[in-house]
Amino acid sequence: MIRPGVLVFGFCSILLTACGSTDAGAKKSAVASFNPPEYAYSLPSAENMVTESVVVAGSHKTQVKGTPWGYLPNGSVLIDRYPEGDVEGAPSVIVDPKSGMSYADGKKYDSTIDPAGVSANSLLTVHHSSKGKLSFREFDFRFALKREISLPGKSLSLGFDKGKGTTYGWLAGTGKSVFITRTEWSGIDSTGDMLTRISKSGKVTNVLKNKHVSNLTLSSDGRSILASLASDSPYYEAVPGTKDIVELDPVSGEIRKSFGVPPPCKVFKRVMEQESCLDRIDKVGDVVAVSVFESVKQDDRGFSGYSTWKNKDGKWSEVKSQRDKTVYWQSGSDRLEQAYQLRFDNYEDQSPIEWISGGDRKVLGSKGNLSIREWRVPGSLIRP
Repeated sequence: MIRPGVLVFGFCSILLTACGSTDAGAKKSAVASFNPPEYAYSLPSAENMVTESVVVAGSHKTQVKGTPWGYLPNGSVLIDRYPEGDVEGAPSVIVDPKSGMSYADGKKYDSTIDPAGVSANSLLTVHHSSKGKLSFREFDFRFALKREISLPGKSLSLGFDKGKGTTYGWLAGTGKSVFITRTEWSGIDSTGDMLTRISKSGKVTNVLKNKHVSNLTLSSDGRSILASLASDSPYYEAVPGTKDIVELDPVSGEIRKSFGVPPPCKVFKRVMEQESCLDRIDKVGDVVAVSVFESVKQDDRGFSGYSTWKNKDGKWSEVKSQRDKTVYWQSGSDRLEQAYQLRFDNYEDQSPIEWISGGDRKVLGSKGNLSIREWRVPGSLIRP
């Protein structure tokens, strides 16, 4: 679910997002220290209902039409230019907060392009051509195209092959491989799914066939590729239940280790079209962590709780200090924190975002339609 009015916070040094990816096997943590007042925010515009994004760093303030996708590993902000109002077909933009410089995508991607991941030095996308052809594209952080590789299948989203087609979803990149979740469809029914692997040489292969892989994520410290396995095939416009959290081999993509799911996932009841309890996945050191939605009875107005769990030595335990909170940990005890809004009908009373450092709390933004959970905000799920 994407909605306007979201703050995204940035860093002045090279960083990795919790939802992004980098070279696996890195020896040092990729989590850097938060450095206010560098941040980005978006607010709805009355004119043509186009979202306006503002990127701030010190005295620099850059305003762009579009919605922040999130921060890239070099500290820049990717602004998505959705085809709405007077920006239809306009190129997306990368803004450097320090200089205020912006770089437009020369390929002019719009809703037919899904910027779904990053590596340490690249923006990773899946491109849908007007003829239904699919390709993997890798850009640098100024939108220079580094490579383009054809992908199997024809685009389902563009209505080719009489309701039959292919969709690509989650991306995660390492120094030697890029992985993309892939699903084959016939109408609204999934006929097969797999993980597509692109090697450094450009060779395309498939692994984990019909394992129902989702939530493909590189850990915030840059050392592990994590994913979830669904209990059923992907659904059209719905989210199947989660049955396992796994760690993948960063080169081959094969399953290296399984962790099961924390207790709330075993009793989760569907909310709207979502049967999955899972929100974020991370691994810090040798500890796997997940944040989960809790739903003990079906209620389409929201969830009954939001909690963070960690798996150490094969056992799940709750991080009780993070109950009903969205937290992005930085170095030491520094962190971004926001109370999670459980009800779907109460977004106008969103809790403020706080920066906590050295025992001091500073409110960033004010009450309103603001959330840090849905954007690529840097930091780890549990304390490093």
